[in-house]
Amino acid sequence: MNITASVLLAATGTATCDPTPVEGTHWVIEAVTDSAGTEPVPASPEAYVEIAGGELVGFTGCNWASGFAELGDGVVTLTNMGYTKGFCSNYPEWLEMRMQFVLDDGELTAVVEDDTLTLTRPEGRALHLRAASP
Repeated sequence: MNITASVLLAATGTATCDPTPVEGTHWVIEAVTDSAGTEPVPASPEAYVEIAGGELVGFTGCNWASGFAELGDGVVTLTNMGYTKGFCSNYPEWLEMRMQFVLDDGELTAVVEDDTLTLTRPEGRALHLRAASP
């Protein structure tokens, strides 16, 4: 099931625009939100998330994330999430920790607007992503 949204175009009246589907899209992480606020993510190495065929695969810029993902109406439910434990130099470790806080087992709110996706945990931690070519 794809999570979809409609876009209101004020200049031309009411119209709908098909947003990027959650499933099958390469989502690059642009920012993370936690209790300290929202912080942009370095462009290199590229951290990303992909959801396809009931699975989530992600890259923190150093380690890999994987688990099961069930898409619902405005939600993504993650189960059996796991991460590799490699060491990388010249890598922002804070990014990996914040990704793990969001991409942990449980239900996330998923909001798609055009080519952006925000995944938010109930306590407010979030990943802000943009659709990109892999």
